[in-house]
Amino acid sequence: MRVVFVALDTTRPDRLSCYGHHNPTTPNIDRLAERGVIFENAYASDVPTQPCFTSIFSGRRGVKTRIVTHGQPEEEILEPKVPFFTEALAIEGIQTAAVSTLYSFRSWFARGFQHYIRPKYAAGVQRVIADDINEQALPWLRAYGQKDFFLFLHYWDPHTPYHLIPEEYWDMFYDGDPYDPDNRSLDANKEIPAWWNFKKWTVNALGDGKREITDIEYVLARHDACVKYVDDKIGEVIEVLDRMKVLEDTLFVFFSDHGEAFTEHDCSIDHVSCYEEVCHVPLILSHPSMASGGKKVESLVQMIDVAPTILEAFDVSVPEQYQGRSLWPIIRGETDKLYNTVYCNQGLWQTNRMIRTDRWALIKNVDTGVWDKPATELFDMKNDPKQTKNLCESESDAAAQLELRMARWLEGQLGARPDPLCVCAERGFAGSRMREAQQKGNR
Repeated sequence: MRVVFVALDTTRPDRLSCYGHHNPTTPNIDRLAERGVIFENAYASDVPTQPCFTSIFSGRRGVKTRIVTHGQPEEEILEPKVPFFTEALAIEGIQTAAVSTLYSFRSWFARGFQHYIRPKYAAGVQRVIADDINEQALPWLRAYGQKDFFLFLHYWDPHTPYHLIPEEYWDMFYDGDPYDPDNRSLDANKEIPAWWNFKKWTVNALGDGKREITDIEYVLARHDACVKYVDDKIGEVIEVLDRMKVLEDTLFVFFSDHGEAFTEHDCSIDHVSCYEEVCHVPLILSHPSMASGGKKVESLVQMIDVAPTILEAFDVSVPEQYQGRSLWPIIRGETDKLYNTVYCNQGLWQTNRMIRTDRWALIKNVDTGVWDKPATELFDMKNDPKQTKNLCESESDAAAQLELRMARWLEGQLGARPDPLCVCAERGFAGSRMREAQQKGNR
């Protein structure tokens, strides 16, 4: 068995053409999805990047790992006795490799990898482009691709600032004037409390340095171009495996750590909430042996399910501490549902926790940073999938039941330990950081 584990950082499902996006952003992924399974309701258990990837590789939630945000002290390291799934693979003699910059964030991201390749080392963590990844990944595949392997490829390009990709992609999905003074589509964004920060890191970076971008569609089109660029590089990976005649024995797993808010919920081009546009992620598994190629799964699933799924693919035992469930029963059609409820924590610039059922999504806001948010929000996902109307008052019984369910779940997760999300808020790793930054930005 060979597995290529592909992260498209900061990518929402609705920006992939195989999920119905109108722009043809992912033709190579689409072709593989036609012989695989698309999970339509996959959710990150933790946001942002560091806690998300920690939960993916450890098979455990942030409330267990204690990693719930960026910037936590390095001594708050994971217990070594709980192996990453990559460690379990390596112990069984399977070649494990990563082409990624995550190690520059936290040393534990190298766990279990016999080869950990940090591309273009002098570049910033998020300034490595897909060509830099493939420059290392393709030779590794040619050298080791005949063996059983697990290869992790982390493509940053869909993350802001969207201007690092080759210039020929820049206007691929846009035909207009991004500086049109009569275009008012970014006006609402400018009223967002932290607009100064988002403008600095993304909108200004996309412009020519002289004029201010006015068209949100230009920003969206540039993000789409980043996704298309990554898809083209994935096409190169597919081509190498095909030429080596091992493509038919390769499982591809495509996913994202989190999505991105563009104009939704008073956020602008960032991922600082537990709303749908952030915690709902793409997840696609593809292998020629899958009997139900092109299958779309509506069941709620979580990114902590990936670890046991990959271990089962290699016939490796799943550590008992893992909290996720293998996706293979649902892929094989043995069941059509794994969960009635999933949860997500978020700890960047503000701290929130979500409980999601088939019908409802309830969000508890622990520390809202510079945003004016209610303590609790309830959304009807069947009738209001974009979460535009808070129903806490009109559906108070449903809200109360979900709050109770969340409280009992959290108690079961924590036992006597403190809630790391609350500790994160108290120690100033999220909301207070944004409030301080806001004060500096307004000076």
